[in-house]
Amino acid sequence: DQSVENYLKIAEMYYIEREEKEYLEKIKSLFPIKYKPNKIHEILMKLAPQNFITTNYDPLIEISAKENLENYSIVRKNRELAYTTSEKLLIKMHGDFDCDNFVLKESDYLSYSSKFSLIENKIKELLSTNIVLFVGYSVSDYDFKIIMQLVKDTLKNDFQNAYLIEVGKKYNRREFDYYKNRGVNI
Repeated sequence: DQSVENYLKIAEMYYIEREEKEYLEKIKSLFPIKYKPNKIHEILMKLAPQNFITTNYDPLIEISAKENLENYSIVRKNRELAYTTSEKLLIKMHGDFDCDNFVLKESDYLSYSSKFSLIENKIKELLSTNIVLFVGYSVSDYDFKIIMQLVKDTLKNDFQNAYLIEVGKKYNRREFDYYKNRGVNI
């Protein structure tokens, strides 16, 4: 069974069996550090967004921003919000490899609201006050779906629908309707 729930459970079981140090080492070994931005990152920088929200743990967006002389305050944990020096934010909502706070196992998802409470609130604010464009994102992340639904339920008819650009996947009418109902135009 290759369901997301089982992947989260496998990571959780490994953590329980091996504990934190070995778990962190194993996860980092599975994602070798060969970070080099590609054409997609270059295009994202040309869009010049006010903010980025990513679930990625790697530093590709940060590297691309530096290469393009863009100044984003990087937020990987709650307390970093207090030290932002730019109005432009790069929010790594699922943490970062360098901070060892990445969201990957089941308990990480279940504890997300308490461990990333300020980041979650900032994302809610951004979703409620900005037009959001998803690029290369499936909008199926559990935490993000909950955050998006809370904003949508609160704002009701005033909710600004988001947009999704996804290349290589074909959607049928039911899927379009499903995402439209969730507040995302494909």
